[in-house]
Amino acid sequence: MTHDTTGARRLLLVVADGVRPDVLAEEMDAGRVPTLAALRDRGSAHQITSSFPSVTGPAYVPFLMGTHPARVGMPGLRWFDRSRSLRWATGQSRSYAGIDIWHVDRDLAPEVPTLLEYARPSLAALSMIGRGATHGRIGRGIGWMFRAAPAHFRGDLLGWRRVEQHAVNVFFERFARIRPRMSVLGILSGDKFAHKFGPRSAPVRTAIADVDAA
Repeated sequence: MTHDTTGARRLLLVVADGVRPDVLAEEMDAGRVPTLAALRDRGSAHQITSSFPSVTGPAYVPFLMGTHPARVGMPGLRWFDRSRSLRWATGQSRSYAGIDIWHVDRDLAPEVPTLLEYARPSLAALSMIGRGATHGRIGRGIGWMFRAAPAHFRGDLLGWRRVEQHAVNVFFERFARIRPRMSVLGILSGDKFAHKFGPRSAPVRTAIADVDAA
C-alpha cells in the first residue's frame, strides 16, 4: 500500500532519553549542538514533567497517548500485581528494562490509541511504545534483539551506541522513503551514560551531540 502524504503536516518526535534540560541548554548555548539550537531559536523551549515517576517507559505515555501511564496499564518500569500473585498467573509482574519490553504494547489499554495509530503512515524506532506504527518498529524483533541484547545486558555502552547509530540510520532511510505523518525516534544512550557516569558527564554530552547529528 502506498500513502500520498504530499502537503500533510508531519510530526517527528525525538526522545533524548535521560538528558537533563539544563545540560541540554548548556550544550545549545555553547554552540556544540547547532541543529538543536536552531530548532529552539526558530520555535521555543519549555521544561515540563511528563509524568511521575518520569522514568523510561511510563514517561513516554503522556506524549504518545495523552494520559497518565497508570491509567493505561503501565504503573511503572517494574510492577507487581498482588491480585495475580499465584505463580501460574499470567501478567502478575513486569520488568520492562529486560525481556518484558516485548509486553509493553500489549499491556497498554487497547481502547486508548497512540499517536502512531491516530496519524498514518507512522514509524517508530527505539521507542518503548510503538503500537500502531504502520511501517515498522525499528529496534524491536528477533534480529534487533540479537544485536542489542549483548550490549544491553553486559553494560557495553559503546556497543549499545553502535547499535543505536545503526538503528538511527535505518530509521532515516525509511523516513525519507515513507514520509510518515507521525514518527518517533528514541535516542537512549544518554540515559545509559548518565546512569554510569552521571548526568553532566562528557559521555552524556556526546549522546546529545548524537541527537544533533541525527
